[in-house]
Amino acid sequence: MRLNSIRTKITFSALAVILFSFLISHLVICLKSYGDLKHQLLKDEDIVLSKVAENINYTLLDVKAIADSITIDSEIESYLRKTTQKGSFESYRDSEIIRQKLKLYKSLGNKIYSISIIKQNGDISSTSNDGNYLAVLSGETNFDEDLDSFYQMIALPSLNNSKSIKIVNYSKKIYDSNSYKSILGKLVIGINYDSIVNAFSALDLEYTRYCLASKSGEIIYSTDSTLNEISDNFLNSIIAQGSSATSFETKDSFIVVNNDLENGWILVELISKNKIYNRIWSGLLFTIVFGIIIMVIASIIIAAIMLTVTTSIKKLRDAMKQVASGDLNTSIEIKSNDEIEELSQVFNTMIQNINNLIEAVAIEEKKRKNYEMITLLTQINPHFIYNTLSSVIYLARQGRTKDIIDLIVSLIRMMQRTISYSEEFAILKEELEYINDYITIQKIRYGDVFNLVVKTDKDFDEYKIPRMILQPLVENSIFHGILPKEEPGVITIEVKKNDNKLLLSISDDGIGMEECSLKNIMDGSTPFRGSDKYINIGLKNIMNRLKLLYGDSYSFEIKSEVGKGTTAEFAVPIE
Repeated sequence: MRLNSIRTKITFSALAVILFSFLISHLVICLKSYGDLKHQLLKDEDIVLSKVAENINYTLLDVKAIADSITIDSEIESYLRKTTQKGSFESYRDSEIIRQKLKLYKSLGNKIYSISIIKQNGDISSTSNDGNYLAVLSGETNFDEDLDSFYQMIALPSLNNSKSIKIVNYSKKIYDSNSYKSILGKLVIGINYDSIVNAFSALDLEYTRYCLASKSGEIIYSTDSTLNEISDNFLNSIIAQGSSATSFETKDSFIVVNNDLENGWILVELISKNKIYNRIWSGLLFTIVFGIIIMVIASIIIAAIMLTVTTSIKKLRDAMKQVASGDLNTSIEIKSNDEIEELSQVFNTMIQNINNLIEAVAIEEKKRKNYEMITLLTQINPHFIYNTLSSVIYLARQGRTKDIIDLIVSLIRMMQRTISYSEEFAILKEELEYINDYITIQKIRYGDVFNLVVKTDKDFDEYKIPRMILQPLVENSIFHGILPKEEPGVITIEVKKNDNKLLLSISDDGIGMEECSLKNIMDGSTPFRGSDKYINIGLKNIMNRLKLLYGDSYSFEIKSEVGKGTTAEFAVPIE
């Protein structure tokens, strides 16, 4: 194997690329995997935290729904309006009736510890008989504070003194339905603490710790009592931000925060960085081992492929040398089922067609010329069609049936000439009829603001000129000559004969143009009378067609004078 052969170069280059790619890819993996895994981990944990928040919210919203029903209960409202002496039999009787009512509401939620109503005079009607709990409620005498919140967590001793019962209270003012500003009393619903923290029971705590805090910064629940990283200042800063989901990073942990809970409660999750480190190293180890195996296999396959490819390339090289020496009967046959085989087939096809190249080029040139002519011939300003159809709608609304018929008939004839005829030339009579149809449409649209005068001789009717060569010039006279003048004008088409040439001129008595603008138009650096791209295309269309059809045996000129009008003239050989 020669060191400077293509086989050697490709083989060693491929191996070098594989090795370099392997090293770079693992470097990138090492640098990027930490960030990617961190992002994915935080995303996954945020989903977990959102699920926990959803479960807790289910309990809280259920309680609020029951509270809303109680505060609008007419029987409870009547009880609160009624004034009885505290401690009297009547007060006790009414309280007992309401207590039975509250028990019915309590049965609607299995997570409720008690429901209590506190009157302005301090009377309490509660489903709870726990004296300790009622003692706490007896201190609820402030009816002016902002309620409708889960505001307090208390621990009550159990009956067997084995473990205290934790309660989270929810308070809501009860207003008089006859006067919303009048407060009749206060509703307090005690929620079993365990019904809230059960949302954490199914979580994986190997690398993660969780806590639930109130909007005042008080930790309501935590899975680990050693959450020293969450300081009061940190919780307060999270509460102040008010975002729906945030994440932070400390020296040893990632912290994910969810603020979607009712009444400003927040969920905080601390994730040990060991969790992400374990994922990174296990992934990297697998990637390195797998990459080494792939590199060895790829090296073997590439070496075998290079041997096959370079052999086919050598055959193709030898065949090209024969062609370079003048042997046009050379052919090559390669069966490799790849691009080299396709290249050999293309090579053989090229040799077979080379002797016909001049003829093929001539044929293609003629086709190109015909195609360009057809393309130029069929260019129509789409604004013209749009405006014409808009005029039909307007005339229909005005009930001008005759004008609609005239307009549509003229448009149909114009479209038939545009679509149906493929010849490059038309007799002068047909082109003037085409212009008459165009003028008919425009006069229906704009009224008698212009007139068309045609000066010709019937002997010229059968002379041929390029099809649709006059319309763009007449259109320019209307829109950029007569209409801007804002007074009636005249467009004149004059046909003359000079020796063996036909002279045609289209003139108007419109606003004209300055000499510098005229010079730029003829140079092709400025659109003909304005920035309308279709007018510019029309002028280019005319000049390109005349060039294609007559070579250098035509002439085209534009003359203009400001305030007097513009004349476009061209001369073509008589056909």
